[in-house]
Amino acid sequence: MLGVAGIAGVAALGALATRAKAGPIDPPVGPVGSTGKTISEAVPRTPLSAANTPGDSTAVYVITQTGSYYLTGNVTSPSGKAAVRIEASNVTLDLNGFEILGAGTGIVVPFASPATAITVRNGTLRGGGGVGLSGVRLVRVEDLTIAGTPFAGVAVGDDSVVRRVISDGNGTTGALSSYHGISAGARSLISDCMCRSNPGAGISASDGSVVSGCTVSSNGSGGISVGTDGVIAHCTSLNNTATGIYGNSGSVIESCVAGANTGGGISAASGATIRACTARANAGVGITVSESGLIEDSTSTLNSGATSHGIVTGGGSTISRCTSNQNGGSGIVANTSGSGTTPGTVIERCNVRLNTSYGILAGGGCVIRDNNLVSNATVVGTASMRVMGTGCRIEGNQVVHSAFNGFGIQVNTSGCVVVRNSCRGHTFNYSIDTNNVYGSVYNGTVASTGMSGNGTSISTFSADPWANVAF
Repeated sequence: MLGVAGIAGVAALGALATRAKAGPIDPPVGPVGSTGKTISEAVPRTPLSAANTPGDSTAVYVITQTGSYYLTGNVTSPSGKAAVRIEASNVTLDLNGFEILGAGTGIVVPFASPATAITVRNGTLRGGGGVGLSGVRLVRVEDLTIAGTPFAGVAVGDDSVVRRVISDGNGTTGALSSYHGISAGARSLISDCMCRSNPGAGISASDGSVVSGCTVSSNGSGGISVGTDGVIAHCTSLNNTATGIYGNSGSVIESCVAGANTGGGISAASGATIRACTARANAGVGITVSESGLIEDSTSTLNSGATSHGIVTGGGSTISRCTSNQNGGSGIVANTSGSGTTPGTVIERCNVRLNTSYGILAGGGCVIRDNNLVSNATVVGTASMRVMGTGCRIEGNQVVHSAFNGFGIQVNTSGCVVVRNSCRGHTFNYSIDTNNVYGSVYNGTVASTGMSGNGTSISTFSADPWANVAF
């Protein structure tokens, strides 16, 4: 049974029903017309055609008005002609999945054009030219494949974006170093691209640019480079001629791999940071920063030349928590031209193993502490660690060799401090010149028996907390 409230609710619903009015159930007289917009009205775009974008003696199509344009089929550009010349700003060109091919010059703007804000996307350029917008700011190039063109793949100006582009085997007219896979002006962003077998660099970007998530290989003039204050992150650079990855002053190179390049692996100018990177099997130095840089958490291994050191820095740098193994030169070379009055390099907590020449070779003003050096130096008369400049501190390092006719820690200069190190397996575990400060060298005797327990209350090892150990 309904209570009073239920009866009141039913009555209210009934009152609403009596006031509601339905629309007519019969359609109006005459044909039914559209009440919406056409596709062209909803997304206003203009197809490239002889009527809409007529060409001239230098281009198949010429865009002279701001707007959005698209291809309706493949375009062939003959020799001496561009496929599309753009003379206006704020233009979007959608290749719509089609190809631009032939012997012409692809998509271009006139020389010294004031045009800006051009977008090219979604298609293939093959056999003809690439995207030649090097003088244009605010360009966006995305979702293109550019292969086998006579010139560069993509060239854009400052403040541009290039993403999801494949640039493969371009520059077929000649191996010119300016024919890069992708080149961009200052403050540009290049991401998720692949560049292979271009005669110039794979990717070249100017100051303040960011290159991320890209793969480059087998290019003729290096792999990836950025200008001052640029960033290269999560990239791979393999089998390129010259340096795999390069950053100018103040750059950051992070989480990258450089392998089997004919020059160095990863190189940067002053004030740069290289972090969490790997350089492997390059013909030159694995990882290098000229001065005042930071190299941390990185690995350099199997770099093959006689001077292919694992890690090299100039003065004022820091090398921290790095691994340098099996390189053709030395493991770590730091500030070798520096004296005690110039900024040295800090080398700390690194693992340096099986390098052909020195494990660590350092100049003046360096701090070398808490490193592990194992079986470096195969040349008789050299050293696992050599310090050749004044004002250094060598502390807490473990230097081990199986049986080496040479030196463990060699300090052939003056004004250094050598404390709390341990050396084993060298003919001369320590060689320290005069006018240095060093903890006493304790010749540890190997115990004939082992032990188990908490030890004795009085140390029989050494009363000198700064002592160095040879064993």
